[in-house]
Amino acid sequence: MTTSHTLLSSHSKGHINFGRLYSFVVGVLLWTLAITSVGSAAYIIVNKIHFARVLSGSMQPQFDRGDVLILKPLNHERITQGHVVMLPSVQGDGTLFVHRVVEVNRDKGATLVRTKGDANPAADPETLKITSAQVPLVAGVINMSWAPMVGINKAGIALLFVLLLIAFGSLFMPRRSGGHRRND
Repeated sequence: MTTSHTLLSSHSKGHINFGRLYSFVVGVLLWTLAITSVGSAAYIIVNKIHFARVLSGSMQPQFDRGDVLILKPLNHERITQGHVVMLPSVQGDGTLFVHRVVEVNRDKGATLVRTKGDANPAADPETLKITSAQVPLVAGVINMSWAPMVGINKAGIALLFVLLLIAFGSLFMPRRSGGHRRND
């Protein structure tokens, strides 16, 4: 029996067994989803891509509250005016903020920057000294402002991803009916 005949019904020649065809198509789609997910995860890990949720409106209209930012590392020596970067707040409380670089000064190997939120009327009052070798640069944005503000930390994002995979997989998993099987 060849592969092309496995989708044909044994009851009458030339008729397609839609149950087998459905299972085959669902299997291909699930394998494609799995391979794409693994490839995407590998790309994210290798390229040190990070994600962050926008928590305020200081960068509107560029980013809305709730959007997800895609961040990639940038060498601090390559920061230029106009880059949108994530930096620690000057209060030293561990919070991070995302603003546009409006001024860059390099002095004796140190990089000093001033930033401004696009929606703010004036530049931030502090000049920040970049002490790390790399700075997270905003490389893209995923419009998620419509979604509820859940999963802000990594564990929440991982849980949300797993729940989406389960929900997506359950839509396409073939249902097996219990009970008797008809043999015609």
